[in-house]
Amino acid sequence: MVDDAAMDSQDAVAHAAGNGRLDLVQWYCNMKGPHAFGWNVMDDALAQNQMKVVQFLDCVLGNRCTRRGLEKAALHGHLKVVQWLNNLRYYEIKTFRTLENVIAGGLLHVVKYVMETVVVVAYTSWMQAALTAAVMYGQCQILQWLHDRASVKAAVLASWTPLPCECLLKARNSSSWS
Repeated sequence: MVDDAAMDSQDAVAHAAGNGRLDLVQWYCNMKGPHAFGWNVMDDALAQNQMKVVQFLDCVLGNRCTRRGLEKAALHGHLKVVQWLNNLRYYEIKTFRTLENVIAGGLLHVVKYVMETVVVVAYTSWMQAALTAAVMYGQCQILQWLHDRASVKAAVLASWTPLPCECLLKARNSSSWS
């Protein structure tokens, strides 16, 4: 019976956090202490773009969220939340599934941020998968942006010509090579 009451209060405070009720979240924190919060409280606030609640929880609890909070914020198009989590290095979008969900939702502003800021390693495979997802979900605006971005990158790479081996050997044999 006690466990049910604790779970009910966790659900209630998570609901309050998701609805931006900072007053109720603060009251619960004062009554039960900061460690009485479950992961779902921060996740629900993140998913609903309730940054005042998120920042209070972060101040009191520190990193107390899960990847689910990031994924839901991205899926709902809450770019500021995604940026905040990324900037604090709490969570980054590291799975293509999250980006695919954002593409399916037609959230170009989030796709741009992820592709321009977050995706560095394995950029080519993410780009190919993103192009495929944009086609699969019929997101023409996202497809156009991805295509334009891929074309620019390809043009930059095509214009770069490596130095011939003779130049490298000459430089290496010169006295300026250190």
